[in-house]
Amino acid sequence: MDVTWARISFTFLIIISFFLVVWVACGKQSKQRYSDIARQIVDDDDSVATDVPKSHPDATEQKQ
Repeated sequence: MDVTWARISFTFLIIISFFLVVWVACGKQSKQRYSDIARQIVDDDDSVATDVPKSHPDATEQKQ
């Protein structure tokens, strides 16, 4: 078997693997999961902690 056939086989294996990953990532279940995660990020309460310890670097920035 020539080295060229091994290279061609490896290339096709990589291409098929790539399309398999894309198919799994873009499938209906994955889209729903990504949509749910994105919705959680948007709907997250962005409240800021009010009790910052005095030793924390942000404590000095808040006083200025």
